[in-house]
Amino acid sequence: MQALLTRIQAYLKRKIPSQKENTLHIANLSIHDDEKNVYKDGELLNFFIKEKLLLFFLIEQTKKVVNIEQLISHVWGYNGVAESKTDSVHISTLRRKMEDIPAKPKWIQTVRGFGYPFVSQK
Repeated sequence: MQALLTRIQAYLKRKIPSQKENTLHIANLSIHDDEKNVYKDGELLNFFIKEKLLLFFLIEQTKKVVNIEQLISHVWGYNGVAESKTDSVHISTLRRKMEDIPAKPKWIQTVRGFGYPFVSQK
């Protein structure tokens, strides 16, 4: 009986939108915090899990410069020295998917020698 009740509750959560939807709209992007999805021009962008973790961590820290160690600790779950190229590659991939001109990023900026801020207003 409990299993049936759990299934019904899960089904209703999927079908009935929550009262409080946390959505950030910036330019042609819609960032849905509740469902952890990003839409560009109304189309869902497909991100890998690590990309989503990275992006939503940056969004939580909007306008703060997040350094490589913080990203590695939050996304990969460990402290210590890790290959910073991993973060650079993921940031580059996020920019290719989100930005209109990835070579001139508006949303995920680089502060050379320090890290990355997510800028929600342009």
